[in-house]
Amino acid sequence: MSPRSDEFLKAARRRLAAAEVAVEEDPSTALSAAYYAMLYTARAALSERDASPKTHKGTWHEFRGAFVESGEIDAALAAEVQKIQPEREQADYDAWFAPAGEARRAIELHAASWPRSKPYSTDRSLPPEPALGVRVVEFAQDVLQPAREPPVGVVAHERAQV
Repeated sequence: MSPRSDEFLKAARRRLAAAEVAVEEDPSTALSAAYYAMLYTARAALSERDASPKTHKGTWHEFRGAFVESGEIDAALAAEVQKIQPEREQADYDAWFAPAGEARRAIELHAASWPRSKPYSTDRSLPPEPALGVRVVEFAQDVLQPAREPPVGVVAHERAQV
């Protein structure tokens, strides 16, 4: 994996961990952080294909072209991820107070992407199969082979069972 892809995946893990911490006290911040976790994951995958879009729109456009149109990523999952962007913009730019349910939905959309069998699964209450087809982060892990360490603030699955 390239150093840039590794940076994006580490940033995605940090944002997801931050979202989980903030969800009850500040759901708008949590929603924004969860969105950025998804964006950084997409950028990591694109980076491995020597693509480096600079904007959100460019990232999602290239991601669809590289992974959705080829069938590697489920179109429904990609569409759900993109639906979070306008909510994130409202929260960040219009001081919209996101309902906690919307923030949890964004977190779960990303968290459901993490494989349950890996030590850094963030939500052990989720069912083993995702509701939305191919999982973005699992794809990124399989293709990019990221470091096998849990996000900051997230207890590793094996340690949590001890």
